[in-house]
Amino acid sequence: MSWTRVYWVVALVAAVALALSFGLHYGMSNQQTYLIHALVRFDPTLFPNDWYAREAADIHSMWSRVAALLLSIHDGPEHLVAIELVLTVVGCLAIAWLVRAALPDPREALPVLLGWYALAFVSRTIDVMGSFLFAGYLQPSSFGEAGILIAAACLAHRRHVTFGVALALGGLLHLNFLALGLASLGLAQLALTPRWPALGFGAWLRELLPRLARAFALPLLVFLWALPQFLVAAKTGSAEATRIVVEIRAPHHFQPTWEALAPFLAWQGAGWLALLARRWSRVRDQAADAIWDTLLPLHAGVGGFVVVCAAVATALHVDLVLQLFPFRFAPLASVIAAVAVLGCGVTAALRGATWPAWCGLGLAGAVLASWGVAPEQRVWVFALGALVAVAAALRVLLARRRPPQPAQQRVPVPALEGALVTAGLAACLTIAAAWTPLGAFAPRIHALPQRQRALVQWVRTTTELDDVFLVPPSLGTFRMFARRSVVVDWKSAGAYGTDILEWYRRINRVAGHRVRKRTHADKGYARMDRARAEELRREFGVRYLVLQKPRAPGAPVDIGAVAFENGAYVVYRLDGPAPPPGTP
Repeated sequence: MSWTRVYWVVALVAAVALALSFGLHYGMSNQQTYLIHALVRFDPTLFPNDWYAREAADIHSMWSRVAALLLSIHDGPEHLVAIELVLTVVGCLAIAWLVRAALPDPREALPVLLGWYALAFVSRTIDVMGSFLFAGYLQPSSFGEAGILIAAACLAHRRHVTFGVALALGGLLHLNFLALGLASLGLAQLALTPRWPALGFGAWLRELLPRLARAFALPLLVFLWALPQFLVAAKTGSAEATRIVVEIRAPHHFQPTWEALAPFLAWQGAGWLALLARRWSRVRDQAADAIWDTLLPLHAGVGGFVVVCAAVATALHVDLVLQLFPFRFAPLASVIAAVAVLGCGVTAALRGATWPAWCGLGLAGAVLASWGVAPEQRVWVFALGALVAVAAALRVLLARRRPPQPAQQRVPVPALEGALVTAGLAACLTIAAAWTPLGAFAPRIHALPQRQRALVQWVRTTTELDDVFLVPPSLGTFRMFARRSVVVDWKSAGAYGTDILEWYRRINRVAGHRVRKRTHADKGYARMDRARAEELRREFGVRYLVLQKPRAPGAPVDIGAVAFENGAYVVYRLDGPAPPPGTP
């Protein structure tokens, strides 16, 4: 079997292992928001009195259509989980293809790819401000991430038409990826072109414009299709809505600090150190030029764009930059930086490098060990550094055993023994990193939590489709699994300014006071009394009120007739006699 086939077999096996390590999930986190409009498209009788489902804007309308089509094929989680696994594998293979563009020799590319897999298993691909590459459940960003990874790999291989198709398809299902991709990958496309003083401005334009037309024709058409939605979002925005999102609803996304940005900035700095050290080394060969030519445009375009936006958002707190959420591309920028560091390290070890290059690589490793990872993850940075050191030592030993060859007969590829040992050590490191997450894998779909199943079953079999429920703000699973209208929950806030203002008004009403964080809303809701429940019934048409057990000490209990009760929840009927109490 050729080294190329070995490379792709290992890449596929590791990609499947990484996808499975996230587990099989349905109804998690963002799905509790993004599947609601899809469910309405799938079954128009659902959520007839739900504010979010019927009045809040469907900001991912194409995703809703696709998800509704999938639900019409089978109203269950199995195929949604399978599609998420496939998209994760596709994203990983796109990264493998990107590595091959930077390192055409598969013997050098394999340990670099395995090193990235080891980092992915350890970090779970989580990056700054809650961004990630893969999450383990299907959502609009699953398609966006797959599209943007394929686009980056296509740019590295100079496949500009395919680049445009991938960017357009990924952006079609998540418009934030489209806007950020046009900006960051547009900069990367500009960086591909030689500087215009070397060509003359006219020749520079003649080289640049046809390539940009091939690359961005389709993404720009999608952008024009989505432009009305962007304009509505801008028109309905307000300072108060922005404050609610940034300070109350999602500060983990929109309140960056230098301390939070430090790991991301460390990776970007390490990537530049590695690339410049390799470029400036007197040992110039084809591999060094391939790494530089492939990764420099991506590192400058994507990484530079996110770094500048992060600095502006952190230092100046510019609302427009925060709302674009440029941190969404931080994981891609970190992938490019990791490939740069590992690629320069492995090629230096297997081909040789001058002392300035080793100093640059050593400084990059020190930056990563100091700021790039959490303390408990530093062992993996040291392990990858040790891998490069072992490969370099092995190369020196092999060179001493063999007679020197004339310079004109030297073949710029690593020794077979060195490549085998390096790849073997990288494989052992990847297996060690994957051991814990894969050990926790269970071959079943994790959906509705066990303690909520009796409640949801009672709701779906006993209540009517047009009934309205008051639920604890943090009970985001209720609407999706019970398929009943709710007044509000914390997760589903909408995206337009008018929607955010209405969401905050409703949250304050059910909590009984102005809230600053989710725990405040839950605590206020938990102290619900009969008078507030009756007031909310008249305002929102509520029929049932759900409370978690055990109740807080001193919380009112005389709220209404008990319709359902078990060890986890109690449901009160607010508009007349209750049906026979449900049992778990």
